[in-house]
Amino acid sequence: MLNTTHMRTRTRYFGHLAWILAGCLVANSLGVWQSPARCESLRHTPVVTAVKQTRRSIVNIHGRKTIRSDTAASRKGAVRLVNGMGTGVVIDRRGYILTNYHVIEDVEKIHVTLANQDRVVGKLINYDAANDLAVIKVPPQSSLKLINVGTSGDLMEGETVIAIGNAYGYNHTVSEGIISALHRDVPVGDTQHYKDVIQTSASINPGNSGGPLLNIEGKMVGLVVAVRVGAQGIAFAIPVDKAMEVAADLISTEHGFSHGVVGEDRRQVLTRQCDALRKTLEEDLGVVPEQVQEDQEPLVSNADTRKLTELEEALKQLRSGPQFTVRTLAPNSPAAQSVLQVGDVIESVNGVAVHQRLDFERALIGESPGDEVEVMIRREGRKITTSLPLINRTWRLLGLHLKSVPQSELKQASPRYRGGLRVIKVRSDSLADRQGFRPGDILFAVHKWATTSQEDISFIIESREFTQTESMKFRILRDGKEHVLASSTGSRSLENRIWNSLGMRLKVLPQTEFQQISTKYRGGLEVLDVREDGPAERQGIVRGDVLCGLHKWATVSLEDIAFIIDSREFSQIDVIQFRVIRDGAERLVDSPASSPSLENRLWRLLGLRLENIPPTEFQQTTTKYRGGLRIISVRADSPADRQGLLDGDILIGLKGLETTTMDNLSFIIESSDFSRSELVKFYILREGETLYGDLRMASRN
Repeated sequence: MLNTTHMRTRTRYFGHLAWILAGCLVANSLGVWQSPARCESLRHTPVVTAVKQTRRSIVNIHGRKTIRSDTAASRKGAVRLVNGMGTGVVIDRRGYILTNYHVIEDVEKIHVTLANQDRVVGKLINYDAANDLAVIKVPPQSSLKLINVGTSGDLMEGETVIAIGNAYGYNHTVSEGIISALHRDVPVGDTQHYKDVIQTSASINPGNSGGPLLNIEGKMVGLVVAVRVGAQGIAFAIPVDKAMEVAADLISTEHGFSHGVVGEDRRQVLTRQCDALRKTLEEDLGVVPEQVQEDQEPLVSNADTRKLTELEEALKQLRSGPQFTVRTLAPNSPAAQSVLQVGDVIESVNGVAVHQRLDFERALIGESPGDEVEVMIRREGRKITTSLPLINRTWRLLGLHLKSVPQSELKQASPRYRGGLRVIKVRSDSLADRQGFRPGDILFAVHKWATTSQEDISFIIESREFTQTESMKFRILRDGKEHVLASSTGSRSLENRIWNSLGMRLKVLPQTEFQQISTKYRGGLEVLDVREDGPAERQGIVRGDVLCGLHKWATVSLEDIAFIIDSREFSQIDVIQFRVIRDGAERLVDSPASSPSLENRLWRLLGLRLENIPPTEFQQTTTKYRGGLRIISVRADSPADRQGLLDGDILIGLKGLETTTMDNLSFIIESSDFSRSELVKFYILREGETLYGDLRMASRN
């Protein structure tokens, strides 16, 4: 009698063996035996790698919004709540996320789900409805990872792309496709029109909006924005170069100050160059440049060959990575008054690497008006470290750093407030400080104007009525109660302050009139009157002089003068230095060369003896800087000697400030910041070349 249990066991064994043998036969028929490790490596395709690398950089967004329904099936004008969904990408690890504006538009509460499934609430920072982009912020989380940003400048039709998003509410849905077309213009409804977008065949569904479009390297090349209703395999994405530029604009509004740096990513220039070359070559050759074959070479002219070479080189540079270059400096801005120059490549800000404009603006998050940041630049192959002050007109004129307060927050105090500006910081000895402003106050009105936004306060202080009003009332909320702070801020009181402080009456010269006098500076103030025995008269200022600089600051407007005379630095200056234009020639109305005590301090602290260089003589040496001090002696084993400074070197900067005169240098070494520094950065001219280094300071006693 047979043992049936044993038979079943043997049957199962032979059954498994059959499958194993079948697997071997299949492998053998392919001519290769695939080990488990080999199979695993084949499964890790570039798409899998890209998704893994990007997962923590993508968030899913949910929210409810109120809409009006005017359809025939519902009562006209009826209001109903709908659930919305979308996606976002992390552009700063401190919680800043870029998404589409239509994803969070009118959403009551923005719920954000992170890659680790934590749920947090996001806050709208700013938006650009025309470009359908918005930046939201969530509390900083260790799980957040900065998205790896590529470029949309070298995209090719047909290349593989990957979309990741919250499709129909299914978190982190991955789809793959190709780039179907570039530079599409897509109208969506009556109010929205997308220009120059990417068309893709990757499967895109409701909820994907705001998610990344990745290339096969896992770099973001676009931000998914729309699908074509009723069509399959047709979706659109905003090119990443444009999206990051808009994101930089949106983040910059968080600062509360202006810096004046107007720059561009090198990739933008190269992209424009590539597009122009492609268009020319397509017209000349009748084909896409990348499709020119070797056997077609004889048909290509020498001119076209050069253009093809230029295109190849531009594409090579484009793929080598971004760099942020100063294109121009805004007039009368902190940057314009710093050592920054057009063409400088900004490499870092406060130690944060800068590759594109978004990096530059991200590095300034958390800074306040009145702060200074350290900027490292590359100029003509040399690296230079300098400082950049962060100020705006509100800070300069009033001494206030303000930040918007949502209307919902103010409604708790009173329903009649439409919004306000919270005082974050008050500049010492400023107009606001003298009037009793405190951090935490909420400014909701100035004179007759409401102050619900930064744009409101900018409009007010630039208005003619504000500058011509003798007294101004500031209405604030403090501890839930209203207060009125009255002040004299008008132009006439400002003129009196300038008269009392400097002994001058000044008039702003129109730009066109000033340019006939000098093209070196951005503007100036004509001296109308000089007070007898005042600071200006003692320094030799006369009527008709055009004041273009005071100490280290440019003087383009009366507000510039107000900022200068209100600053702590100015109050510590013993002798005021005026830079004027008289009879068409620039003059530096300076104090006598240095006092013996200053000479002794310089010799003891730095180990240097210096002398002023007349401006005309200095300009024969270089036109790159405005002035310097010639080193006539270096003390052995001093900080200057240990750093290799030599007789004949020209000192042009110390601790981020120009050293055009002995007064400049006196101001620097008398400052409290200098006295606390162990390392002091210097800049010199030697045989026409700019050199820099650090002086290691000894005891200051």
